[in-house]
Amino acid sequence: MLLYNLHEVKLSIRESATLVVQECLIFWDKARIPTRATPHCVEKIMMMYNHWRNLQKSACRRSETQEENERNFISDSNNLFDIAHANALEIIKIEEDRKFLLSQRLPGRRGCLMGIDMN
Repeated sequence: MLLYNLHEVKLSIRESATLVVQECLIFWDKARIPTRATPHCVEKIMMMYNHWRNLQKSACRRSETQEENERNFISDSNNLFDIAHANALEIIKIEEDRKFLLSQRLPGRRGCLMGIDMN
C-alpha cells in the first residue's frame, strides 16, 4: 500500500505512511491493544522506507556488508507493524488480550481475530 500510494497515487512518503498507519490501527483497535501515537508510527514506517531506499542504492554491490545489511533489514521488517504502546502489557486489563499480544510477538505470529469478544 505504501509503494502504491507513492508511485501510482503520487502521494508524499509522509502521506502514504499516514494512510498505512491508519489502516493498521483499525486492526490494532479491534484487538484492543493500546498503540503508540500516530506520528511515532508514521516515523517508524518512514525510517524503514528510507533504510530500504539506502539498501537499493547499493544493491548491485554484493559485498558481505551489503548482504548482512539486507538480512538485517528482512529480520527487522518482521517487527515493522508492532506498534503497541511501550506499556501495552501493563495497560491491557483482559488476560486473553495480553496473551494475544504476546503471541503476535512470537515468530510465526500465532493467533487471529475472530468475532466479537463478550467481555
